[in-house]
Amino acid sequence: MEHIGEKIKQYLAENKISVIEFAKKINRSRASAYNIFDKDTIDTSTLLNISKALSHNFFKYFNEDYQVMEEARAQYLKTTEETKKLYQEVFEYKKELTELKEKYELQKKINDLLEEKIKELTAKNL
Repeated sequence: MEHIGEKIKQYLAENKISVIEFAKKINRSRASAYNIFDKDTIDTSTLLNISKALSHNFFKYFNEDYQVMEEARAQYLKTTEETKKLYQEVFEYKKELTELKEKYELQKKINDLLEEKIKELTAKNL
C-alpha cells in the first residue's frame, strides 16, 4: 500500500489545494501538514479530521488493501484445500498401486506354479 501521507499529498495535488490551505482546513501549522505527508500511518482521529476537511474518505484506501488481502487469503485457503485433496488422491493412488503390485506378484507366483505343474504332468504323460 502506498502510505497514507502520499495519498493525502496526491489528493491535494489533484485538487489543486495548497499545503497552506490544507493546513488551515485541518487547523494545523504548515510544518505539521508537511509531516503528515511523510507518515506511513496516521491515527484515526487525525485521518477523520482530514477526511472531513477535504470532503474525501481516506479510509477507503485501507479498505481496498483489506479487500485485496482478504481475496489473497481466500485464494490461499482455496489453493491449500485443493493441495490437500491432491495429496490425498496421490496417497490413495499409491496405496492402490501397492495393492495392485502385490496382486500382480501373487498372480505371477500362481502362474509359475501352474506352469511347473503343467511341465510335471506333461513329463509324466510322455
